[in-house]
Amino acid sequence: MTEVVEAISALNRHVLKLLVRLREMLDEIIDIMEVDEELQARIDEGLEDMREGRLRRLEEFLRELEEEERHQRPYAP
Repeated sequence: MTEVVEAISALNRHVLKLLVRLREMLDEIIDIMEVDEELQARIDEGLEDMREGRLRRLEEFLRELEEEERHQRPYAP
C-alpha cells in the first residue's frame, strides 16, 4: 500500500511540474501574441499612410535627419 501512495504522490508531483511548465508556455504565447498585435497595428498604420499618400522619398527623410542632428549639436567653431 505504501508503494502505491508513493507512486501516486510522485505522479502528482510530476503532473504539477507539467502544469507549471504549461502555464509558463501559455504566458509566453500570450506575450508573443500581444507583440504581434502591436506589430500588426504598426503595419496597418503604415499601409494606411501609403494608401493616403503620406510618403516621402528616403533621400528627403535622411536630409531631415541630418538637419536635426546639426541643430542638436553644440556649436563648435
